[in-house]
Amino acid sequence: MFRIVSIDVSGIKEANELLVKYADAVTNSKISAKYTDTQQRKLESYIAKKIGAKLVNGKIGQKQSADYLLSSDSSLVKLLYAGVTAQKQQPVEFKGSTTGSVTIGQITIGGRQENLYSPTLVDPFTSTSIKQKILGKRLGSKEGFLVDLDPNLESATNKSAYIFNNYLKKDPRLKQLFYAKASTMLLGNVYYLNDSQGSRLIGLQIPEKYFNNTFFKASIVGKAIVISIRDNFQKNFIKELNESYLNSKKAQKGYKKHFTVAGKRYTIDYLPIVKGEEVFTLEITNSIKSRPVDTFILRAKTPDEDQISKQSFISGIQWTVLTQRRLGETMLRSGEPEPPWLKERSGRFRKSVEVIANYRTNTLRYLYNPLYSSLERYGYRPDLQIEAAIREVAQSLYTRKFNIIRSPGI
Repeated sequence: MFRIVSIDVSGIKEANELLVKYADAVTNSKISAKYTDTQQRKLESYIAKKIGAKLVNGKIGQKQSADYLLSSDSSLVKLLYAGVTAQKQQPVEFKGSTTGSVTIGQITIGGRQENLYSPTLVDPFTSTSIKQKILGKRLGSKEGFLVDLDPNLESATNKSAYIFNNYLKKDPRLKQLFYAKASTMLLGNVYYLNDSQGSRLIGLQIPEKYFNNTFFKASIVGKAIVISIRDNFQKNFIKELNESYLNSKKAQKGYKKHFTVAGKRYTIDYLPIVKGEEVFTLEITNSIKSRPVDTFILRAKTPDEDQISKQSFISGIQWTVLTQRRLGETMLRSGEPEPPWLKERSGRFRKSVEVIANYRTNTLRYLYNPLYSSLERYGYRPDLQIEAAIREVAQSLYTRKFNIIRSPGI
């Protein structure tokens, strides 16, 4: 299923200003392309730095690789790929604005002179590369080249579906080239709700089976084949996110939406809304540095522990959010309560849980609303439910073992 998360950065001054400036530049025809490109570079670099991503070099708008490479240990990847295997260095495509249709990428069309859409070669091919039926050998470099475009495309009723079915399906290289950019995306979005303006990053994780003509469109623009997010799909998920902002229950719990298109069932998992500080690496690091010294591992690191020590820089906010989310996934919601397990009703129990990490002693302490501990006299064990959730989160993030302890006096 799709997974979508809204990361609100309205409260982070620099992020908000950069997103608003770039969105304004894109929509204002009087602003020069040079200024717009400059704003995009600033925004791309800033977001890469904040989420801890490697910015992939290349010309703006012309890279056939994704904009970022993001570690599978990063907060963003963990949010979008919870329960799903991500690449060790996950490609992430960044788009600074959702104004208009979001373009994923493009490949220049080349080929023989009788080609309908390209009367002359757009790039000097060798005779060997022209003989290839679908793609040039330079696929995966700065730009791939599509040759011998099927003339039947001109008369096709649905050109977008034709391109997907006759090129992306038939040649795995072409599909993977585009899907590498579409699998994980981060979209900048300036929103207006209740007469107020805000800004957010929209994270999308898209399974390969959903990379089709239902959610994406293919078109010929000039001498290029272009893949974009479908306008109606884009408008729908932005509308859903706006409704989440206006509905506190949806914003805090998240929800799944099921729908059927052409007889196929699809599911979108809308995650709870998170704040930018929970995903931005530098914000998290700064908050850790201001904490007591015992939150750090002070002893010398061995080479084998280096990776684990880096993972120690996960914030208490992240521990709490991930534990609450895990409880939401494991707690039953229907039927009558039966000791020893509490069932999810209002979500107040789950939201009262807080986790505090002490990396020096490998200890995770937790606390929750003491009203629920009074249920122990009736045979319920909320502490066991919380400890199980924390343990599962810890095992998904670390190889080390933690002692999980209920805070005294709670």
